[in-house]
Amino acid sequence: MTLLFLTATFIYFRIDALAVYLWREYGAEPLGFKIDTPLNLQNYRVEIDGLAIPDVEDASDLAYNAKRKTLFTVLNQKPFILELSLDGRVLRKIKVNGVTDMEGITHIGENQYVIIDEKANRISLLELNDDATEIDVTNAPHLVLKVESSGNKNYEGIVWDALHKRLLLVKERDPKHLISITGFVKGAFDRHGSVTSIVNTQDSTKIEEIEHAEDSILQLRDLSALTIYTKTGHLLLLSDESRMLIELDKHGRLIGSLALWMGFHGLSNNVPHAEGVAIGADKKVYVISEPNLFYVFSPI
Repeated sequence: MTLLFLTATFIYFRIDALAVYLWREYGAEPLGFKIDTPLNLQNYRVEIDGLAIPDVEDASDLAYNAKRKTLFTVLNQKPFILELSLDGRVLRKIKVNGVTDMEGITHIGENQYVIIDEKANRISLLELNDDATEIDVTNAPHLVLKVESSGNKNYEGIVWDALHKRLLLVKERDPKHLISITGFVKGAFDRHGSVTSIVNTQDSTKIEEIEHAEDSILQLRDLSALTIYTKTGHLLLLSDESRMLIELDKHGRLIGSLALWMGFHGLSNNVPHAEGVAIGADKKVYVISEPNLFYVFSPI
């Protein structure tokens, strides 16, 4: 990589984001710091580079369904949930009634999902049957997040943490937040941590901020999405404005990063507006970018 390219990148992107990447790429660990089985994101390479998904304009968030081996994303201007193949083909399109601004989706287990309505600051629990093409969530179990509204900068990324049986959400910015919600989703869990039946327990819901990750979150300009690698419980945080994906261990320490910049990891161009991330059982990382670009990164 030439000095000229690094200099141009340094100027174009915020210094802090580049510093995080270079530290994780080349820096040594502090004395006594032991990395807990990282994904080694710095060794990933792009496999599918910005595939345009036809007839899609505003895709946001990604959820991986391990049983179906497919991905789910949401559209906000026209309220649809899309089911995608692992190579980015649209397999199904489900119209969603009763929402105003869908920005997030996560798979809980079986046919259960939770979605985020960002402008309404609301999460809703829904059943999405295998043959569904239209659903109405108006009367679905839901929870309104009692936070100060930031217009279009509210909670927009969500993931189900099967290990701790909780939802994790990120607030984009002004300010950035990572929170956990327990008690909203409650059911009969199988030995893999998936829900086989759901009971809404909104009255016993507990919302907490994940404080041990604050220092790592400060390294990013915003938070657009998140996912969990279930085998380790490590959290992956995605930043649109920093064009960066970072891996945090169970203590909230930054242990890996993947830069979404032209020339890094084989990318032919910058990932313009990264809005969703998911990881499969094979450790492949899937990213979706507005308006309709699909990426797959594979470990090498």
